[in-house]
Amino acid sequence: MAPESAPPQSLSDDAFVLLDPAVEILKVQVAECSLLCHTDLEVGMVVPPGEGLLGFVTSLMDQPVRVGALREEYDNRRLIDEMLSSLLGRGLAHVTGRETPSDEALAQLRNTARAEMARTLRRAVVIDLDVSDSLEQQCAVWRAGETAPEVLLRCSRIRDHQTRLGELAGRRQAGALRAHHVVVRATDVRCDQDTLESLMRLNAAVEIEGVPWPAPEDAISGLAELTRHRIATHVMMAPDASLLQEQVRDRCVAWIGSAFVSGLCLSLDPDAIWGRATVAEEEFAGVLNAVRALEVAVGDVVVTNLPSDEVLLGNTERAPLPEAASDTARRFRRAYLRWRIPIVKAFEGINPWSQIPEVEDKWIRSAEDLLPNHPALLL
Repeated sequence: MAPESAPPQSLSDDAFVLLDPAVEILKVQVAECSLLCHTDLEVGMVVPPGEGLLGFVTSLMDQPVRVGALREEYDNRRLIDEMLSSLLGRGLAHVTGRETPSDEALAQLRNTARAEMARTLRRAVVIDLDVSDSLEQQCAVWRAGETAPEVLLRCSRIRDHQTRLGELAGRRQAGALRAHHVVVRATDVRCDQDTLESLMRLNAAVEIEGVPWPAPEDAISGLAELTRHRIATHVMMAPDASLLQEQVRDRCVAWIGSAFVSGLCLSLDPDAIWGRATVAEEEFAGVLNAVRALEVAVGDVVVTNLPSDEVLLGNTERAPLPEAASDTARRFRRAYLRWRIPIVKAFEGINPWSQIPEVEDKWIRSAEDLLPNHPALLL
């Protein structure tokens, strides 16, 4: 059997490919494009309109299809090979034998796809500053992978780590520590001037844990200093069923505006919201629509315990759902994927320079992309 990472052009006509059974064709479209959702890998993909491409994708369902038959059926062999490349590269399809793989074989194919994708995905690195690791140990964890990671520095009180944050900031400024972005997460965010400067040199955002929903009764110590120094600061809240009430959301939005908070991080716990085992799909939709309403009003809202937008785009490795998660939590996670992927892909369509390769030429050609080809226009 050919490896999953093999370029489609190198696949013989006698090779067989199969769409992963966990791939769904979503019911909504974005800019006339169809959307795929891999509910196991938790990644989305766009299928451009026209040219029979959606039919090509559906033909790969249910049983393995011979590559030669695909090439014979469609006139544009290059386009078919590009679609195969996208599907195989993102783990949405697999190279198999003639027979439909067993559950065990399918699990192995998915593991292989994850391992192959992990080589290019951004890592999510978590460093607990309260644990007594040395600076060198923490830097080794930071630098372990081939790609620039998303770094989360956790602690109880920021002020306890003034020296360490300064050391990390110095190394990042010197280019010894690469990062896609850095977040410092703490409950107590009070810090002195030197620590504030270290946060700015780290180019770090700050997340404040344990902020009551929908708004704290008293001012949060240290928050004003962070916002005054233009450090992006997000508050972390765990809403209950009152999230569904517009007036409660309005109170949250009003407080965020008055406190000059940059954004909102939500943890959505089905047990805290519903408190029962049986939850209908429309109830999931109600909560997700409430999150969307907050996002429209606030501008920057993320759900921390569900796959991030970067995971759905196939840019960052995912954190799997715990094995002990309830059936409601699993269903809610799948509902979130189906809801969020169209939003992410619609935003991606508004920003053509950020689109995934298989649809980029449908909106803008690489030669016309301002950023890599005409930087002078951007000053």
